[in-house]
Amino acid sequence: MVQYTASFLSVIVLRKREPDLPRPYHAIGYPWVTWFLVFGSLAFLVGNVLTDRRNSLISLGLLVASYPVYRALRGEEGDVTDVSLSICTSPPSSESSRTPSSTTCSSGPNENRT
Repeated sequence: MVQYTASFLSVIVLRKREPDLPRPYHAIGYPWVTWFLVFGSLAFLVGNVLTDRRNSLISLGLLVASYPVYRALRGEEGDVTDVSLSICTSPPSSESSRTPSSTTCSSGPNENRT
């Protein structure tokens, strides 16, 4: 629910800070619908916290515990560093004909990045 609220608020902030930026989509009913969704998601979040304090505290604990991981992955400029995984695939074939030379690997979408 926090993510929904943050998403709705980011639409409002971005449209306020960068009004002339081209948009890949139109926010229908902006700003009224967006503000309604912000208040609705906040009300839902408050209701969840009041009715289920145990799970709310667990969720808050996980959120707080994930912050050091975020800080550890930050780059020098404050951006999250490129943590890409190697993707290895082999063509479909029977197990008896598999050879190491038929496997291809790539480092993902940032493969050609300098």
